[in-house]
Parts: sequence; structure tokens; C-alpha cells
Amino acid sequence: MATIKLDHVSVSFPVYASATRSIKNRLMHSATGGQIHTGSGTNRITVVEALQDINLDLKTGDRIGLVGHNGAGKTTLLRVLANIYEPNEGSVSIIGKTAPLFDIRLGMDPESTGYENILLRGLYLGLTRKQISAHIDDIADFTELGDFLDLPIRTYSAGMQMRLAFAISTAVPPDILLLDEGIGAGDASFLQKASERLRAFTEQVSIIVLSSHSEFLIRQMCNNALLMEHGRVIGSGATEDVLEEYRLLLNLGGERAGPVVNSPSQLAENTNTAPRFADPLSGFTTENSARWAKKTASLLKKKRWNEVNLERLIFELEQLATQPSPSLGEATFPSGSSFDVSELVKDLVKNLFLWHFISEERTIVNREIINRTRDMLLLAIDSDPSLYDSISNTLNDAYPIQLDAAAHSADIDPTNFPRECPIDIHKFLNKEWFPGTQNQ
Repeated sequence: MATIKLDHVSVSFPVYASATRSIKNRLMHSATGGQIHTGSGTNRITVVEALQDINLDLKTGDRIGLVGHNGAGKTTLLRVLANIYEPNEGSVSIIGKTAPLFDIRLGMDPESTGYENILLRGLYLGLTRKQISAHIDDIADFTELGDFLDLPIRTYSAGMQMRLAFAISTAVPPDILLLDEGIGAGDASFLQKASERLRAFTEQVSIIVLSSHSEFLIRQMCNNALLMEHGRVIGSGATEDVLEEYRLLLNLGGERAGPVVNSPSQLAENTNTAPRFADPLSGFTTENSARWAKKTASLLKKKRWNEVNLERLIFELEQLATQPSPSLGEATFPSGSSFDVSELVKDLVKNLFLWHFISEERTIVNREIINRTRDMLLLAIDSDPSLYDSISNTLNDAYPIQLDAAAHSADIDPTNFPRECPIDIHKFLNKEWFPGTQNQ
């Protein structure tokens, strides 16, 4: 049985010869990272306290999300769990094989062939030569790289390298999986296959610790979460409760979804359960439905997609099947609240353009986000067929605007593309279609 136990763990980094940099020190004191302390005397040493008094007790079945701003200590905590950093204080006890997937291409040699890199990356992940040999055919088949595996990987495209790294990293499930912002998987045509493999891979892992800014990813993969700030754990408990607390911390408004647990013993009680998805209405009542819908509409308008409770949004949309919709372009929630379907259309157009223009956007998570948006729009059309024309018109109106915005983000010339939308609503809402793939 896999276990992780951290007892009053602290990690600090001394920064020598920095006392004379007074302006820089002042700026660092106002930064959002760990706590910074400076000793007295002429030879002062600045110490960055990256983690402070962390207690953690995880067992088989736990899926923990690490939530917090950049510099809160999430990645440092992952590196402690991976034995990359040793604590200055406290103790770390880990039972089980651990796989840190911070950079899935780490340990690969550009001058070595694909087959040689299967061995190198496998050894880096802690696999034996026997384990690697037993899976080498499966890895090779999954990559679909064929004879390229006999060539140095410096001859590969970025997408080909990512295919190889992903296949190796997900060949043998560890006991404990450490993830930082999920796993990218290369080009669009490979993503569906990669998504299915990643889902099966994570289901076989005993413990997952995931650091991410994506609420969608945290909500889908984790049954509990830790909220970190300045190297400390300031909240812990059920995923939805901690995410709501984080929104409050970011001054996004809204109501506390429930009490956030702060005691390590309480966290242990909450985390010793089988993985589960958050209840879309957990912590909410009928009385605050209108307030929730207003906040959700505001987040959508601000393009803060990752902060939206997608489970509840889909639940509310499903209620459209029994609720009449009085006006074109608007879907009505129970309790009289509403949101503008056109915002979902604009978001979908934007995300498809970014997918097309920027290869880094072609991730499993973004594929899921795009298709969840399509699901919402299809549900809305099911409830009110008159929305079909409204969505089609919004698609045509949003196309040139989002084209210019995405082209600017990708630093490419938008005049190379048609100014009128070249696809119809059927292709737009087809969950198998992604621009830039062979299905376009």
C-alpha cells in the first residue's frame, strides 16, 4: 500500500551576498513567493522560506490537488515528495514507487535514437531494464513513429518528441504520481488517443498529487485539495470547498461553498476515501442560485474559464430540457437566472483559433475544455431549437474578431486567412473536428 507522510516539513534556501542589494530585497519582500527573512550583522544572509511546517498524511486512493498562486510553494512541495529537495526541518516518509512528471522530456538525449531514449527516460523514471524491455514494443506502437525511432530525436519535430516522451512516461503506472500542470501530448491528431491512455494510466495509480492553475483539471482528477500561500497550507478539504476559498483569496467574489479544513488530522479523515467527482450542487442552495449564475456570467465574460464550476454549469444547462426559453440567444436556468449563450460561442471560436495557431495550446486539458463547451451548446439547442440560428449568427460575427485576436497572440498575419467564417455550425460543434487536423 502506498503512503506519504510529511511531519512538520520546512524547506528554506539561503541567498548569500544579497544584503547589499537593498532595492532588490525590498522588491522580493513584496513578492508573492515564500517568506523572506534577513539576518543581522554585516554578513547578512537572506533566507527564502519556501515551505513552512507542512503536515500531510496520504494513503492509497487519495488524489490531492495543490492550489495557490505562483510562488505559493506548490512546486517545491512536489519536489520534496520526489526527493529532489530535502527538508531543513521535519521528516518525510514515502512508501511506494514515485514518478515525478514535471517535464516528461527530462532525461532524453537529442543525439540518441528514439529506441535509446526509451531506455534512458525509462531508467530516469526508476524502471528496470527488464521492465523497459517488456514494454518497448507497446511504447513504439503507441508513438506511431515507425522508422523514425531508429533516428536521433534531434531530427524529430516538437510534436514527435512529445509523442515519444508521453508514451514512455505513461507505459508503467507508478504507485505515486506527481504532476505539475498536467501532461501535454503533442499534435492534435494524437490527443484523443493520448487522453484515453492518460485516463487509464491515472486510474491505476495509488496516489496522485497534482499542482495546477486549472480548476477544471483539479476538479476532474482530485477528491481533496490543499490551498497554499507563502509556503504554508492555509486551507484543506474537499476540492470544491478549497477552490471556492481560493476564489475568495483572489477577490473574485462569491460565497464560501463550505468550511475549509485546516487541521492535518481532519485532512487525513477527508482524504482516506476512494476518488470521487465533486457534486455539482455541493455547498449550494436554491436561494443562492441566482447569485451563482451572475458570478458565472461575469467569469465567462472575463474569459476566466478555468474558474467556472463546469459540473454545475452543465447540470444547470441540463435543466433547460424542462424549462421554456423565452428569448433568442439566452438560456434560462432554474430560479429565473440566465446566461448569454453567445459568450460560449465566442469562447469556443477563440479556443479553436488558439488551438490552430499555437502548438502549445494542443493539450489534453484544452481538448476537454473545447468539447465541454460544445456539449453545453448542444444541450442549449436541444432545449430550444431556435438557438440554432442565433449560435450560427454569433459564429459568423465572432470569427473575424477572434481571428485577429488569436493571430496577434500567435504573432502571425491574419490576412492569410479568409475574413468570412469558412465552416458551418455542424463542423463547429462536431467534437471530432479540430482545426489543423486531417479531419478539417
